[in-house]
Amino acid sequence: MSDYPAGEWTEKWDALFWNFIHEHKDFFLKNPRLSMMVRTFEKMPEEKKKQHLKTAKEIVRGKG
Repeated sequence: MSDYPAGEWTEKWDALFWNFIHEHKDFFLKNPRLSMMVRTFEKMPEEKKKQHLKTAKEIVRGKG
């Protein structure tokens, strides 16, 4: 939630966020409250998860 208008940046931000959750899931699973984020990611459709991870990889490599 923010005052910023939705746009292409939101897709990139979501990808980076979910990639971070995915990369550090072992840490997040140790905390019941934070583990909900891992569970949310795991419940996403497989194609959406793949797209988030692909987009994040492109951004980190400087191509996004």
